[in-house]
Amino acid sequence: MKQLFTGRNDMEAHFVKGLLEQEGITAILQGEALEGAWADLPLSDRALPSIWVDEADLERAQPIIDDYRQREMKTANQPDDADESTGPTWKCPKCGEEVDEQFDVCWNCETEKPGLAAG
Repeated sequence: MKQLFTGRNDMEAHFVKGLLEQEGITAILQGEALEGAWADLPLSDRALPSIWVDEADLERAQPIIDDYRQREMKTANQPDDADESTGPTWKCPKCGEEVDEQFDVCWNCETEKPGLAAG
């Protein structure tokens, strides 16, 4: 087994473990039980929850961790007032509300997205 990731807290460690398991990589979380004892103590990486994988899975697991870290850095560098919607939108013909592209119905007035084929 090889340590692959150190989380800031249990929640982050569980999230990353889940990302790996979605790709069929067995991951072990260690140090989870220590979080309750932290209080105001100065911490080293050894006291934080960590993710371990079999050495045979390292090559498949590392890009997943790298992608997660890049997304976290991008999110951390966005201003607090940045618009959460980064994708294309459509404008509701009834109420004029901007709706994210992936939705087929306006969240405000439930008008169907223009151009949808009749179901």
